[in-house]
Amino acid sequence: MRELQEEKVIRLVLLVLLALSEPVSDGRVEELALSEFAGGERAEGLALSGPALRGRVEGIAAPPDNSGPTAAESPLVGFTTVSSPGAEGRARAGVLDARTGRVLWGVSFAGGVNDACPSVHGDLLAVVINSRSEGYACHVFSFATGRPRFRTDGAAVVDLSNAGRRLLGFPGRDRMAALDPATGLEAWTAPVTRHGVLTILPGRDFFVVEGPRHLTAYSLENGRQAWEREKAPEDRLNVSGGRLWSLKPLEPRLVEVDPLTGGEKTALDLPGPLVAIVPQRDFVDLVLQREVRRLRGRDLALEWATPLPAEAASGHGDARSVVLGGGGDGDRTFLLDAGTGRLLSDHSVERFTRRDASLAHPRYFIQASRAHDGTTILWVLDRRDGRIAWKDVVEDYEEGGSRDTLLLQREGRLLLVDLATRTERWSRPLDGPWRVSARRGELVLVGTARSIAGLESGTGREAWKIDLAPAASEVRFAPGP
Repeated sequence: MRELQEEKVIRLVLLVLLALSEPVSDGRVEELALSEFAGGERAEGLALSGPALRGRVEGIAAPPDNSGPTAAESPLVGFTTVSSPGAEGRARAGVLDARTGRVLWGVSFAGGVNDACPSVHGDLLAVVINSRSEGYACHVFSFATGRPRFRTDGAAVVDLSNAGRRLLGFPGRDRMAALDPATGLEAWTAPVTRHGVLTILPGRDFFVVEGPRHLTAYSLENGRQAWEREKAPEDRLNVSGGRLWSLKPLEPRLVEVDPLTGGEKTALDLPGPLVAIVPQRDFVDLVLQREVRRLRGRDLALEWATPLPAEAASGHGDARSVVLGGGGDGDRTFLLDAGTGRLLSDHSVERFTRRDASLAHPRYFIQASRAHDGTTILWVLDRRDGRIAWKDVVEDYEEGGSRDTLLLQREGRLLLVDLATRTERWSRPLDGPWRVSARRGELVLVGTARSIAGLESGTGREAWKIDLAPAASEVRFAPGP
């Protein structure tokens, strides 16, 4: 949730499946060279070879926050594009100036690229490439110049310091390593479980890896094991306000784990199956099948409990509202006031198979339902009374240039609408499916299969455009430091 980011609670989750699949093939990245596209400078090509990697990353939570401008934000943005994924797949990565569209530098990758994902760590741009020749490899460059810093086998590089001063890599199928960001040299190595969820605790000098049957804490300083705790495969780890929770859905039970020793600090037996947990800074909301409970403080004191008119199947929220999905056929949504626990609304929801997480706004709650035909039904609920302000069927959506607007993709067009009323502020055609957007100052960056464009957020006018040839199957952005 964005509130957790504002608290600077670092919650990076990597579902790392290592040593679970056969190697794709042995080989190497056939090309890695600074290129001349869109104003980049050519440099000598750098051939990099390495063993094929077993495994893949299932997902990365807590992506970079693209939620709008701040006074000190950089106008520079890292990006990646992938064209023709598969045997002939190629990728490009680089840094562009969002004010002008000028590409400061760029690199190209060949060798059957399937996917490329950028991330920024201090003065570094890390690009994870998934290719047919090498599996996963992470290439790290100077953000400012594009000079290659190092490369490591593995599916991810995690910034432990949140400023690029200490990196954690996965250079093999059974180990992790602390990497020097200047050279990529390993300061220490430690074993990693086959299926691990990595959690970095705020204000602590260690991190926790959650495996199928153990929670294991490692020192950030030297990689040594600090403690280990047994768990059931169904147990889930959660972090809230610097507190470490172990959720035991089958018992059902909620346990607070001592982050220093791995011991049990507090335990709470629950009256029914636990559906979801909505953690905040100084309290936690527990979503049970027929009830929502607010627990506050170190002793988990019950603040309020609200019975539900139907069984809940999912739940998420923030400090102001809790939204639940449920009903016998999963066809209802409930909105609760998080301050009082009062049930504000109970709405029928059309034809969906799952709900998306909402966007944060002080007045409205933006809820999306995924329909069976792949379209998205967007709901805007008034937090005060649960009233539906408006709803619409869209292909995609994103926050606009301000928190009071939304960008919608609908019927081949990109629209900026007023969040409160859905009044259309501007509309323009898209030259392909809208892939992703990032906001920098007064511009919205939009990537499609054929171009990357900078649009004026107030008018939708195109300030600049970079044509992509060949067409891209995926465009991703990573805002600069």
